[in-house]
Amino acid sequence: MITLIQKEIKNRREALEEAKKANRPDLAEANEAEIKVLEVFLPQAMPPEELRAIVQAAIVETGAAQPSDMGKVMKAVIANVQAARRTT
Repeated sequence: MITLIQKEIKNRREALEEAKKANRPDLAEANEAEIKVLEVFLPQAMPPEELRAIVQAAIVETGAAQPSDMGKVMKAVIANVQAARRTT
């Protein structure tokens, strides 16, 4: 369900940009309103400071030292974010 809502928000953001380019404030306003409604149904975003701490911990945990280690870090970050969401 979350993926579907995110896709709909993306579609409306694209339509919003097109409405702005076409100088159609009525359509832009309608898309902005729809985005606000859809965003209510998404989980609240993690604060940037908390996410930064999780990423830094994952870098240390995996021993990442170069860009090719990104996959290991991302795997650890995703697992830790999911765990953090379950506890809140």
